Amino acid sequence: MDSVLDKPIVLKLNRLWQRIGWSTPRQAFTAMVGGEYGGTPPFQALSITADENGELIEGIALNWDDWIKLPIRPCDFAISTGRGEIRVPSVRRRVLTGKAIRERDGHRCQVSGRILKEGDGNMGHIVARAKGGARSWENLVYMDKRLNTLQGTHTPEEMGWTLLGKPIEPPAVPASYLITEPKHDSHTPFIKG
Repeated sequence: MDSVLDKPIVLKLNRLWQRIGWSTPRQAFTAMVGGEYGGTPPFQALSITADENGELIEGIALNWDDWIKLPIRPCDFAISTGRGEIRVPSVRRRVLTGKAIRERDGHRCQVSGRILKEGDGNMGHIVARAKGGARSWENLVYMDKRLNTLQGTHTPEEMGWTLLGKPIEPPAVPASYLITEPKHDSHTPFIKG
């Protein structure tokens, strides 16, 4: 018998909660604990509650540490582990990561314009967190690590730098329209209409 761990039953959502694909529970668990992107947990799972018509009542995004504490409901798949049963997520979504910023900016330092090899750049804040800057798409750019260190808590303008472009949140992924059939009752609120 095939394990539920390797069946593509987890609906993937983007930041706008639009459907973008499927993954297996194994991939979802790996992504939640940070194994997919080298230690930074880039995904959350959604604990979904829907009414009898499939309308979303509640969707709570949870990290791994909170997810493993959830009770198993009759409608849920679960896996047995050394710590007991763990609910298999049916929906996961991507959160803001350095990899997402790097991809949005085309692997190009937004100050120097150079294309950087992986590991040569990181997320640079326009307004430093120490000065109240948010961890948001609009306040982060891909930047050469050396320039980011040099910048410290200054803004690019204070450093006399001009960014290549204004950072924005990437547009929604149109692949969502290819996903039309729910694989679990909790998918219905995201697939209807």
